[in-house]
Amino acid sequence: MNAGLWPWFRCIVIQKLAVLPLAFCHGFVMLLSKTGSFATGFVPLAFCHGCIVLLSKNWQFCRWPLAMVSLLCKNWHGKNVCQCKDDKYIVPLVQNIPSELRNLQLSHILMLRPFEIVLGEFCRMQNGYRKKTAMLRLRCCKASVQDRINSLSDQNDREICQKAYNYLMSFLSSSYNKFIALRAQSIHDKEEPSIFAFYSWEGIECALWPNLYPFTAWCEGIHNGRESKKSSKISFITKCLSPIIDYSLNFDLLQYVFDRWLYKTITGAINTYRCISNSQSQSAAFLALEEKPFSTGYWQWQHRFLLDAVDQFGLPGLFITISPSEWTFPWPMWLTSISRTTGYGPTNLSCFETLHFMNVMEQIVRGYL
Repeated sequence: MNAGLWPWFRCIVIQKLAVLPLAFCHGFVMLLSKTGSFATGFVPLAFCHGCIVLLSKNWQFCRWPLAMVSLLCKNWHGKNVCQCKDDKYIVPLVQNIPSELRNLQLSHILMLRPFEIVLGEFCRMQNGYRKKTAMLRLRCCKASVQDRINSLSDQNDREICQKAYNYLMSFLSSSYNKFIALRAQSIHDKEEPSIFAFYSWEGIECALWPNLYPFTAWCEGIHNGRESKKSSKISFITKCLSPIIDYSLNFDLLQYVFDRWLYKTITGAINTYRCISNSQSQSAAFLALEEKPFSTGYWQWQHRFLLDAVDQFGLPGLFITISPSEWTFPWPMWLTSISRTTGYGPTNLSCFETLHFMNVMEQIVRGYL
C-alpha cells in the first residue's frame, strides 16, 4: 500500500524492543496476529442495542487469546438511558440501504454517475500495492445519465439502472439530484468540476457511490468543521470497520477521502499561518507545513533532531523501523475470511491489512513495552 495514502496511521518505532528476545517477539506477534485478541477485538462486534454506533473507538487489548470483553450499553454510558444517537458516527448496515440501491454492479454505478472519476495512470509498486499517481479530479460526462441509460442494449441492466435513477432523483435525503443539475450547469458554463474547493460540492459521494452513500448524512464531506465538529477520518474508518466491506475495497473512494483530507490540511495550514504572520509570500506554504508529517520540511527537521541527538548521546545500540506496507505480515482469521469471500489476495486488501498491522503494533507497545 502506498505509505502516503494513509498519513493518519503513523508508523511506530519501538525503542524499547531491545529488552525482549527477538525470537520471542516474532513468535508472540505471529500467534496473537492470527488467533489472539487482536483478531477478535478488531471486528466491530459490540453495537449498542437499537443504535448503529460503535461502543468503543479503541480496540481492547487482552493478554489471553480469543478473550473478548463484552460491553454493555448501560455500563458504557453510566446511565440507564442510551444516548448513542446524539451526534455519533454512523455505522452503515445493509438493511439501512434502500432496496433499489442494493446489489448494484460496477457497470450500473458507472452508468448512474454524472461525473467521471480521473485518478491518473494506473500503477503498482514493486511490492504489489497500487500507487497513487495523481490527485483525484472529476470530469463531466458528455451524455446525461438518462440518455446513457436509454442507450443500454441489455434490457435487464436498463431496468435496474432506471429503477435506481428514478429513486435517487425523487429521494430527498440524498444529494444525487443536486449534482445532476450541477453537471448540466458545469457543461453550460464550460467549467471543470473542482470538488475540493467549494462547499457546494458537499454530498458528492451520493452521486459517485450511490450504493454506499444513499443518504447525505452518511457523506464524509459534511464534516466540514462548521455545522459538524466530527472528524471525517474517524467517520470513514468507522465505515471501513462496518459489516459492509465495500468501503475498504474501493480504491476510488479511498483516494477521494485521502485527497480531500490532504487538501483541507494543506489549505488550512497555509491560511492559518498567513493570518498569524500577515505574510503572503510563497515561503509561507513551506513554513506552514513544517509540522505536517507528509511534508518535506517536517522530515528535514527530524533529520536535524536525529543528528543533534547523535552528537549528544552517540550512535544508538539498536535502531528499529517498521514498514507500513508489509504484505507478508500474518493475517488474522477475519481477514482470511474476507479474502476467501472476495477472492482478493495480499496487496488487494490494503485498507484491512494496514488497519490490522497498525493495530497489532499499537497494542504491543501499549500492553507490553
